[in-house]
Amino acid sequence: MAPGERMLRGREGPMGVARDRAGSWGLPRGHRTSGTTMLGTRRRLTRAQAKSQGQESGSRHQGGGEVTTTTGRTGPGAAGEGARYVSSIEDATGRPDEPLDTVPPFTFKELLMLKALAKFGSIKAAAEHLYVSQSSVSSQLSSLEQKIKATLVNRHPGIQGASFTEEGQLLLRYAERILTASSEATRALDDLKNLDVGGVILGASQTTGTYLIPRLVGSFQQKYPGVTVKLTVGSTRSICQEVAQGEIDVAIVGGEVPEELMDNLQVTTYTEEEFVLILPPRHPLCMKRQIEKERLYNLKFVSLNQNSTSQRFQTRTLQENGLNPKMLHIQMEFNSIEAIKSAVQHGLGAAFVSQSAIQKEVQLGLLHSSSIQDVILTRKLQVVTNRKRYFSRAAQCFTQEILTAADWYGIQAVQREQVLQRQGKVGGLPPLSSGWGRGFRALK
Repeated sequence: MAPGERMLRGREGPMGVARDRAGSWGLPRGHRTSGTTMLGTRRRLTRAQAKSQGQESGSRHQGGGEVTTTTGRTGPGAAGEGARYVSSIEDATGRPDEPLDTVPPFTFKELLMLKALAKFGSIKAAAEHLYVSQSSVSSQLSSLEQKIKATLVNRHPGIQGASFTEEGQLLLRYAERILTASSEATRALDDLKNLDVGGVILGASQTTGTYLIPRLVGSFQQKYPGVTVKLTVGSTRSICQEVAQGEIDVAIVGGEVPEELMDNLQVTTYTEEEFVLILPPRHPLCMKRQIEKERLYNLKFVSLNQNSTSQRFQTRTLQENGLNPKMLHIQMEFNSIEAIKSAVQHGLGAAFVSQSAIQKEVQLGLLHSSSIQDVILTRKLQVVTNRKRYFSRAAQCFTQEILTAADWYGIQAVQREQVLQRQGKVGGLPPLSSGWGRGFRALK
């Protein structure tokens, strides 16, 4: 190789690329590069530009295979006889104006860091979630900001937590979309390889996730041992937000789905869950088959926090049944169903809870459940999926094989044709026509 030449390796072997007198490796006058790579100074060619320049330089090379250029120029000052261009433009891009080479200024690792930083609110918490050091997260953040030439996170000395700049919020939105698309692609490929393996991410509100989903998952994994299941339990709002963002495949919630998320969600009423009055096993009212609703005003109650979804439902339903919740004597509030059950067992008061939450305690004689005369306390559970995201084979199997056939321990499961029709359209699963298990009835 002659002095002043540089090797550029293509598919068909190394070639010498001569510099012009300015030493710019074929770049326009005034543009120079000193590094070993020219990605930062490379011109992005559109399909039409590359095709035109490829025709001009077509006689300069042999072979006709796919070739590339680092400058996009021909003529004096450009790469010499060894310069090569894309000869198969139609295969290089799908749109007329799509750039041929787009090198993203970030990595998946950096996008994951950005997402963790937004979710957990601080570098320390993000580092703990990612199992890396704080200095590693700080270094990644600084490197990313340098590459995109923008400040992503506001830094306030002495103030804990991370607040994103406008640029940071913009990149975060795209980061979530990129990571979701990557996950969907991986899962779609896994589905093609083997329909009996994969993973499904479930979401559930507190009561459903604590008392119902574990039983369903156990039955599901007996039939599909190769499928991994991840369960996220939270408030109805937070679970629905994760479904809308593509982070959860299937969710079962008991609260109201936020209206602002409905454009992205498929929401189907699927079951009806009954709430019952629970009492200590030796309470005098345990002898009565039904309790008159007027007697409720004489009882002491324990309840969930008044701001909880379940408690708001109870308040609204009691009002619909002619009761005044404000006249009930609530002497203690708790933040969990387990705490309420324990309080009732120890005689601190009565409570309304989901029937699914007390099966074990009633069977063991630790609690007594009663119905209220002329009062019906039922709540509809809803299946929530993302109408715009890929619905994996594992998620389809869970929805079809479990939710349509499992015994929900006294909860009346409700058949909904739109769920079965959707399953028949997605992934080639045929709609179910029979096979409903015990405790299921059609919703009229």
